[in-house]
Amino acid sequence: MKKLMLAIDGSPQSLRAAEYVAEVAPHLPDVGIVLFSVVTGLPPDAEIALDASPPPAHELHGDEDKRDELQSLHALVVRIKELFAGKGLAGDELKVCCRPMRHGVAEDILEEARARGCDTVAVGSRHLSKVMSLLQGSVSDNLVHNANALTLWVVG
Repeated sequence: MKKLMLAIDGSPQSLRAAEYVAEVAPHLPDVGIVLFSVVTGLPPDAEIALDASPPPAHELHGDEDKRDELQSLHALVVRIKELFAGKGLAGDELKVCCRPMRHGVAEDILEEARARGCDTVAVGSRHLSKVMSLLQGSVSDNLVHNANALTLWVVG
């Protein structure tokens, strides 16, 4: 494995996936890690530095909820970076990026993973029932069906 993308969304499931990656990654020599998030409601050309402190202000399509979401993601990134640093995974091995949703969350994750040369994608799972997954959609289910030529870790 050369590069792993950890897709996060600010949820407790994202933190569980990060904890799993933090346990496994130290055993993978020279692995690069990309922390990535897709955010809705941002202008199409927006690039967010989630590891900046504080998160930069942007023109948001929506309301204060979007600013709160970005601040929540920033707090999760800080927490994940501390977790990784405690496992010896810090510095050059970790890249943090965020982009606005263009096609759909799963599609954007896969597109970004391929563009960044990642061979593995790790995500958290909400464990939706089949009915709820059908009604709400499931990012992890969509990733499973479309992650051609990528290894996928779905952490529950």
